[in-house]
Amino acid sequence: MNVFILTIHHPEISFGPEMRLQGFLKSEKFKQNVTPIFPKFVYGKQHTKFDTFMVLVNSIIYITKNRKKIDMIHAVTPPSYIAPIAILAKKLFKIPYIVDIGDPYAENMAEIKNFSHKSCKFKILKHLDNSLYKNADHLVLTSEGITKYISHKIPHTTILTAILHENQIVENKNTTTTPPATTTSPTPNLTTATTTSPTPNLTTATTTSPTSNNPPINKKCIYLGLYGPLQNFEYILKIFIEAIKKDKEITLDIVGQGEKQKCEGLINQCSETDPKIATEIKKNIKFQPPIPKDKIPELLKNYACGIVSLKLNPNLDYAIPTKLLTYLSYGLPVFGTGGISSQKLIKNSKTGYISAKYNIKKDSEKLISLLKNQEKLLNFSKNAEKFAKENLSIEHAGNELLKIYSATLSKI
Repeated sequence: MNVFILTIHHPEISFGPEMRLQGFLKSEKFKQNVTPIFPKFVYGKQHTKFDTFMVLVNSIIYITKNRKKIDMIHAVTPPSYIAPIAILAKKLFKIPYIVDIGDPYAENMAEIKNFSHKSCKFKILKHLDNSLYKNADHLVLTSEGITKYISHKIPHTTILTAILHENQIVENKNTTTTPPATTTSPTPNLTTATTTSPTPNLTTATTTSPTSNNPPINKKCIYLGLYGPLQNFEYILKIFIEAIKKDKEITLDIVGQGEKQKCEGLINQCSETDPKIATEIKKNIKFQPPIPKDKIPELLKNYACGIVSLKLNPNLDYAIPTKLLTYLSYGLPVFGTGGISSQKLIKNSKTGYISAKYNIKKDSEKLISLLKNQEKLLNFSKNAEKFAKENLSIEHAGNELLKIYSATLSKI
């Protein structure tokens, strides 16, 4: 089965929809039955609008020349301006297509670019979304919440995401690590070469030797990925600053890229208003550069909790961030903010805490309470393993996607 992957994103670089697509492609059963064909990418990590345009042109040329060899198109969104290519291929060459929807593009761009839903820009993008969806043979969604943004009823819809192989999804089993008696360094070690477990370690030796026989509880948190316009990251920082004032063992490592200067300004401002805690805040909240995807397992196993920071906005209620699903796949409990879909997922799976309202005092207390409750963290980790194996494994997603392909082709 020859499937053309219609996308502008390089699968080895992008973290969002391409991470899901990579998951499908890594399934052994999927690989045995499907030959994926990618566009010709003409760029690396940095690319221009012209590079994107050339990817689209190359896609059109390839589909036209090889129309008799392509069985199906797998269109990955956002963006939805790939719509004309998929629709024309179906109407002119009778090639069916499915759409993998990470975000509804019109709503997503309205939030990022801050333009009105009544503007011409929004209406054009919404028209592209609707055209792509209504002509599709099947829709693959990241969450049930996306269905409210689909104007036309599509009978064939599946919620599907793949993050890890099933044998890589495990709960934390190293909950009692005895720290060396001479350990005094407060600096967390972000890589540990002596262990092969991909799961988080809920105890750590980041403080001085304890007087009791019990090792100190790991209170290290991580934020992984982009902190941009769709994130209310300043609110998350305020929660941590408030929490650190009451518990100096709580730390936050921010691994990714975004509005770093703005965030550091907020930290400095808060530090100036409370000089007594200023040193602890600057020491406990650190910014790290982005890391390659293959380094993520080694990194995440050092933390007790993964942080998400999606804006509390009705237009983002559909969203379940990839970072949230990544945390769960590595057995990491989740804390932060998010829309209805994220709240529902975390509540139903019992894997953490997602705030539904802005309340710094309440949320900082929730964070402190969660990080000092080792039993609850362990239960969340077990639940994360269960949820991920049932919903996020590459094997499950690959098998389901193969069924979708087969069912779609059988109708031709």
